[in-house]
Order: sequence, then C-alpha cells, then structure tokens
Amino acid sequence: MFRVMGMVTVVLSWLAVTGCQGGNNAGKQQAVGDSVGVQDSSAAGDEQAKPKQRRVQGPNWLREVEDSLVFTVGDVRFKMVGVKANTSFIMGVGYEEYEDYNSAHEVWLCNYYIGETEVTQALWKAVMGSEPEFNGGWKDAYGKGDQYPVYRVSYDEVVTFILKLRKITGELFRLPTEAEWEFAALGGRKSHGYRYSGSDRLRDVAWCSGSSSHPVAQRKPNELGLYDMTGNVFEWCLDWYCEYDGDEMSPIGANTGDSKVMRGGCWMNETVKSDHFLCQVTNRECRLPNEPSYCVGFRLVL
Repeated sequence: MFRVMGMVTVVLSWLAVTGCQGGNNAGKQQAVGDSVGVQDSSAAGDEQAKPKQRRVQGPNWLREVEDSLVFTVGDVRFKMVGVKANTSFIMGVGYEEYEDYNSAHEVWLCNYYIGETEVTQALWKAVMGSEPEFNGGWKDAYGKGDQYPVYRVSYDEVVTFILKLRKITGELFRLPTEAEWEFAALGGRKSHGYRYSGSDRLRDVAWCSGSSSHPVAQRKPNELGLYDMTGNVFEWCLDWYCEYDGDEMSPIGANTGDSKVMRGGCWMNETVKSDHFLCQVTNRECRLPNEPSYCVGFRLVL
C-alpha cells in the first residue's frame, strides 16, 4: 500500500467537509479548522517525518430537523431522513469476543439528515450523466439496475458527484462522518441496541451473502427507517482512518491519513466470523481514496 495524499484529495476532502450542516442553515455554520486534510510534518535531517494524525472536531451548533426531506434530480426522487441527535452516545462498543478491537468513547452529535438508502445507480446517472468509468462501469455479475446501489466508485469520484449534486440542488450534501454513520445505524435515539442495523438477526436487515449486491430497501429498515446500513455494499465515510482518542465533540476524523473509513459490511461477508464482526455496526474498515471496489458504495448526509 502506498501513500496517496495529493493536493487534489486534500482540496476535495476539505470541500466535502465545509458547509456540513447543509440546507437553509448554511449561513449559520461554524467554520471547520484549517488543519482538516492538511499534513503536519517536521523535518528530521534530510528526511521528512511521517505526519502525525490528530483527531479534529467539526461544527457543533444546534439546529432543528424535520422527519424527512425529499429531493428530485431529473426524474429520480430520493429521501433524506432526519436524525434527531443533539445528544451524546457511546461510540465503538464492541462485543465480548472483539473487545480489544474497538475503543468505546463518548461522542456528542448535532442533528442531521442521512439518506434513507445508499445512493442508487439511477441517482448517480441523473447527476453524473453516465456510469463510472472504472472497469467499464457496473456489471450484471455484481448487480446492475436503477435501484441497485452504486459501487466501483472511489472516494475521490464520490466527492465529484457530491459537488455536482450541490450545484443541481443548491443544498450542501456531503458524506457522513463515521460517528454520524454509527449513530444512525444504531437507530439514533430510538436505538434498541442491536448488533446489526435494525436487528440481532443478520438476515432480517442485511444482504451479507450471495454473489452480488441487491436492490436497495428490500430488507427491513432499522429503527429510524434506514435501509441496508448493514450489508449490501460498504459505505464511504468522510473521515481519514485513525484510532479513536477519548471522548469527542462532533468528530470529523483525523487531520491527515492514507485511507478513508468504510462502514457497514457488504454482500461478500458470508463467513461465520463475518456474522459477528465484519457486519456488526461498530466494525471499521478502510480503503485508499482513489481505489474503487465492486463492494463499496456510499450514502449521503445533509
């Protein structure tokens, strides 16, 4: 694995963060620190030291959210579900056999909206005008159709999609932070403490086996009415991957890094171990931001 921290990724990542409260509240947002996405390094002789990661706090002002908002791009409609937070929750709670993997800590979040489903292929085409270029776009072998989730899109391509969506709608869409993703996947304030998003039975809520992805919203939703937050495709998050570091206020991840966080598991996770680990809500994975995959998609936040 090699370092891919170029200036384009830095700028696009910063754009994906700024204005993160979205909607008509954009003028009220609190500025995000200048250190987001910027490498902090110091010279040691002729060699440069590896940048030190520092977890960064994002905006934390309060706002009201409705139960849901519906948007239309072309003839494609999609719903954003209001997540009433303005509260703290314990993030990163593992299960007994994996206690050493996660680091439980308290996180405070403000209200936000999150996509009812993963971004579909129909919405991607409505915004971008075509399928992604990587390896010929979507294939029947891995799931192809308007209601299938997008996949084979890198983090960098997702940022391009979001910037275009912003121009079309006038709304400040972005990717979720992993704290927002986990709180929503757990069911928010309505949480029943399930291992997976919406149930302790994987098959009730998730596609985590088989040979391809599936159309969205075919299994049961979680407590907030969100579909496929466990299984189907992994979902990109805003954060650079790094270790948790104590209690946090509206965290947006590290100030620098090699890889972006992915959450939720995917249709390939069918082993016995996966039933207890890869698909559980608190599991964390990561991937280089310029590397697309046939099992990685994304979900929007506003």
